[in-house]
Amino acid sequence: MYKLINYISSVFFAVLVLLSCVPEEPVMEYTGNRFVVPIYDENFTLSGQIEVKELTKKNQIELNVVTSVTFNGDLRISLNNNNFINGGSEIVLIGSIGAGKEDKVFLVDPSVIVFYELGGISGHFRFVDNDGIFGGADIGKESFNPVSKLYQLTNYVTPFASQCEYFQRNDGSAVIKINIGQTTVGASHPAYIYNGSIDLPGNVLFTLNPLSGDLGIGLTNLKTDDNGNNKTYEDLINTASHIKIVESAIKQDVIIADGNLGPNFTP
Repeated sequence: MYKLINYISSVFFAVLVLLSCVPEEPVMEYTGNRFVVPIYDENFTLSGQIEVKELTKKNQIELNVVTSVTFNGDLRISLNNNNFINGGSEIVLIGSIGAGKEDKVFLVDPSVIVFYELGGISGHFRFVDNDGIFGGADIGKESFNPVSKLYQLTNYVTPFASQCEYFQRNDGSAVIKINIGQTTVGASHPAYIYNGSIDLPGNVLFTLNPLSGDLGIGLTNLKTDDNGNNKTYEDLINTASHIKIVESAIKQDVIIADGNLGPNFTP
């Protein structure tokens, strides 16, 4: 019995020694460098966020994707050139999230891109599901400051609470989002920003991208006026101007919605 007890003790001790030799799972360590950018859908409505962290191990990047809207099928994520609205060629495929809605963490190899490069590029993360483009997150020079300016418009067709909103990019340029609500499916409504007020109109400053009648939403990246002069977000909010959205390229005299902008705007 004494020998049996000694044998069991020896085996138990040997197992403990072997277990102590098993390497622990490496702990992810961060340099402290990180940034968070919003994910917008194709109508420039917030639909999640992506957190980017720099790891100490081999300059890897960790991407933590959080979606607040359910997507259809797998959500494919890639890093692309240019901003989300204008689109651009794919730099690299990051990976995909399974069907439904969940958070996901990805590791990006430094042979693809390293953290400090993300701050200097003009690019975006693009998200595509089975229905097409799900959303995008602009980064680097194309990313957004947490600054925007909202103006209420008068809608002459529907009671929809129409709006024009300016968003500021990190490079100082602007994105203009107009939302007048659904009008006519298949319609295309030109939009213009003019000098002066609605009561005392001036010349056209900016010809914007037309609004789709299906949703009544239009998006324009704006860096220059119609004469090619550089313009910034600050220029826009400080310019006494007004906006008009019209029926069509042929029916320019039929105004769907309008409103004063900049210093001309009164809540």
